[in-house]
Amino acid sequence: MPKPVVAVVLALLCAPLAVLAQSDEENWRRCASRDATDTVIAACSAVIQQGGSNKDRLVDAHYNRAHAYAAMDNHARVIADLDAALRLKPGNPLSLTWRGDAYAAIGRVERAIEDYSTAIAIDANASPAWYGRCNARTRLGQLDLAMVDCNEMIARSPHIAFGFDSRGRVHLLAGRLDAAIADFDTALKIHARIASALYARGIAKQRKGDAMGAAVDDVAARLIKADIAEEMTAYGIR
Repeated sequence: MPKPVVAVVLALLCAPLAVLAQSDEENWRRCASRDATDTVIAACSAVIQQGGSNKDRLVDAHYNRAHAYAAMDNHARVIADLDAALRLKPGNPLSLTWRGDAYAAIGRVERAIEDYSTAIAIDANASPAWYGRCNARTRLGQLDLAMVDCNEMIARSPHIAFGFDSRGRVHLLAGRLDAAIADFDTALKIHARIASALYARGIAKQRKGDAMGAAVDDVAARLIKADIAEEMTAYGIR
């Protein structure tokens, strides 16, 4: 076979491989992008289906797809992707904490606590896991245990407002109104637009007889998040 013909045949054989490689890279680019949710899900699904030996890329594809599903409040899909990520990379505290959050979102609070506890056992400095377990235990009425978790979270991340917000809820449910208001004040100094802190502070003020202050906080909370009252009922705050 003359050399020019060999070159043509080789070029034809290699062309599909080049196109496939280009397609794989494009799928990965879109999977890792901030494109529309459906685009990210489709691209990440293609990366996952393709498989390959790059375990880190597969884990990231599951993470990215989980983020997209979380934006759709599709918590069952989030859990499925994090299950897959944990099979590829077992014992990752971030994955465990995130899966705990997804379980908590669908009301499986005890199961969420299992994931948070495992994450903490692996990395005692995993602040999000302490935070998640604090909130989960608060929902179950385990206030003493929740307080321990909130304190651990705040000790590790005192600059994060949500730790004080969560501890304030524990104080509120335990009837420690002044301590609750102090924590909500601290949370709102760090981050002024936390609807849960405003709403719960309003409840605390109302119980202390400050009707005007309670009304101001209630209105401010609902302007930020219209359904905040419904959200707080999960913690027994109403």
